[in-house]
Amino acid sequence: MTKMMERYLHNLRVRNFSESSIDKHVRGLRRFSDYLSSVGITDLKDVSRKTVGDYQDHLFTLINRKGQVNSPTTRNQDLGVVKSFFHYLHVNDLLPADPAALISYARTDKPLPRIILNHGQMKRLINAPDDSTVLGCRDAAILHLFYSCALRKGEVENLLLSNLDTVNGWLRVNKTKNGTDRIIPVGKVACRHLDLYLRDSRPHLVHDPAEQHLFVSRTGIQLERSTMRVIVKRHAIRAKLKTPVTPHALRHSAATALVRGRANLRHVQELLGHKQITSTQVYTRTAPQDLKEALERHHPMERQSAYDDAQMQQRALQIDGDAAKEVVENAAFVDDETRSAGQENLGSGDHERVLFRKHSLAKSL
Repeated sequence: MTKMMERYLHNLRVRNFSESSIDKHVRGLRRFSDYLSSVGITDLKDVSRKTVGDYQDHLFTLINRKGQVNSPTTRNQDLGVVKSFFHYLHVNDLLPADPAALISYARTDKPLPRIILNHGQMKRLINAPDDSTVLGCRDAAILHLFYSCALRKGEVENLLLSNLDTVNGWLRVNKTKNGTDRIIPVGKVACRHLDLYLRDSRPHLVHDPAEQHLFVSRTGIQLERSTMRVIVKRHAIRAKLKTPVTPHALRHSAATALVRGRANLRHVQELLGHKQITSTQVYTRTAPQDLKEALERHHPMERQSAYDDAQMQQRALQIDGDAAKEVVENAAFVDDETRSAGQENLGSGDHERVLFRKHSLAKSL
């Protein structure tokens, strides 16, 4: 069984699967192997469709580190590893049949991203690092690049110096999730922070001239996989953001900001590196401004509400006009009263009181 698994993993490397994908397959196969051992199966030829179905039920009972049952997406990933493994064995004549072929995946929902920062929150976050320090300058460049290009965490970690062109504002993204390289634009503000990092920060961090990774640790080597999360979390705390912020939340926030700014969805898809436009369309649900405007413009109740508001405003203007007319009439009455009293018999104090009253009425118009 172990040799079969090693052969399968070697095939993934030959097919140029990313290391993160291979790691997922290793963990998935190890979990499946442990399950087979627990039910007394030591030979893959003894695995039946019922065995794989029982394993799917087993995945539903597993409790993760949060003390919860894994989501259908996570369970489907583990099942997908098993299905891919047996498919490989069958098409390469290593097994007479594929016991996992007819096993269906669990139905999954497409939930909205849980954490999306608005532009004000993002500005607080990207301005949180102290760019007068070596590490603060590096962190500022990382956060600006995340927000400008909506990159994945792994894509930022794997960037090389040769991938970046700050003069013309372009970035080549390699080792992507779907294995397809892409060239994307970088904003001017992000380029300024990247130039600052390359000039004032990175030379103080790198000790080996052969190190080609764009972002390096305090010891001058490629950032570890957990470091990026620590950087984002640290500055989110400094920015006093109440929501737990992750690198992927920055990707969601950048994509949502573009959609809210009426960017073409195909352009957003290309920037994000999505294979399918349906993956990008989720951001139209996180930025429903167009839907709100369409509702207000076309729904009959909203149109009636707008008409009622206009009528109320017109009525308010009419009331204001009637009030102004009354003020003018009161002012005229004061003039008549003053004349009838005989201004020649009024003292200076009486004159001042009458004039003050007329002046106050005029100001109220």
